[in-house]
Amino acid sequence: MKLNERSLTFYATCDSPTDHAGVLHKKGERNTAYHRRWFVLKGNMLFYFEERESREPVGVIILEGCTVELCEASEDRAPSPAL
Repeated sequence: MKLNERSLTFYATCDSPTDHAGVLHKKGERNTAYHRRWFVLKGNMLFYFEERESREPVGVIILEGCTVELCEASEDRAPSPAL
């Protein structure tokens, strides 16, 4: 399937139901610090935005073939307080 920026932006922001949404911390590529981002999961696509009210996603992570594993919380990355 071909994906382009315009169709991804539409899908990320349209009124279709989300599977889950909330705040996560994402490690940057160039600036390797953790940044607070608003994430929206729709199917196997995890979109992330600068903030909840943003009109366009900053990026998308395709989760095809991925698995989730629980791990112990590390002391250096404690959970952030609820919004």
